Amino acid sequence: MKPTILSIFMLIFFTEFAIAQFVAGSGTETDPYQIETLQQLQYVRHHLDKHFLQTANIDASETKNWNNGKGFDPLGNETDRFSGVYDGNNHSISGLHILREEESHVGLFGYLDLAMIKNLNLIDAEIEGNYYVGGLAGTLGRGEIVQSSMSGKVSGFGTVGGLIGYVHNGDIKASNSSAQVGRLPGTRTAHFGGLVGFLNQGNIVNSHASGNVSSGFSVGGLVGRNDYGVIVDCYASGDVSGQVSGGLIGYNVRGVVVDSHATGQVSGSSSTGTIVGFNIKGTINKISNPGNIYPVD
Repeated sequence: MKPTILSIFMLIFFTEFAIAQFVAGSGTETDPYQIETLQQLQYVRHHLDKHFLQTANIDASETKNWNNGKGFDPLGNETDRFSGVYDGNNHSISGLHILREEESHVGLFGYLDLAMIKNLNLIDAEIEGNYYVGGLAGTLGRGEIVQSSMSGKVSGFGTVGGLIGYVHNGDIKASNSSAQVGRLPGTRTAHFGGLVGFLNQGNIVNSHASGNVSSGFSVGGLVGRNDYGVIVDCYASGDVSGQVSGGLIGYNVRGVVVDSHATGQVSGSSSTGTIVGFNIKGTINKISNPGNIYPVD
């Protein structure tokens, strides 16, 4: 008997479903879903509130050809946010491509909220988006990033960071980025940082960035703009250029910076600083060679 169109469709569907199933686990804290393939990684978007453990390095280079060139589909978005735990188990994801310049909240994870990402390394990723763009995540709200890293290239129109685009009440600990960060061609926009584009009432501790950061209004080697955030024991070594530019932070509004430094070259068309380009009532303590900080209060 000849197969019908419906039977062929069902065969394809269940074959893809079987391929995407996780290696083991039930998605709980004590029994996380285990991931070892790229297809399983993409399938995480159907279980955004679960626990995951990566059990092998993943080559994601084929994502360059996915979705008519748009690449990997970010895990979570503004409507359906990732709120689970992803433990990379010190494994890597290499060659990830996400080219979605018309979409916001773009990264491996699109939008994290009450989530934890730890022990995960992204290698040679290429990430493009509209606003809120980062290698690991576009947006982090009320969650944690721990011992994770990013290398490659990240670009967008505004609020772009090598690791995270926008952080609101989230924490980043012992993490780093060497990604090159820049603005896509178009209207001048703000908040570009080597690690974080915009830190809003969050904390960054014992972390660093080494990639160059260019273009935009508030540009920083570590953070583009910091509003009420706390930065402790951090450094940046990449070169920075923009309008308001700082080796560590471009624009600092009542933010706290302690025991941190920057060594990259800084240039800007408005105000520039070795540590902070423009400071409004921020607290800057225990900084070696702070250079010019304008204004001082």
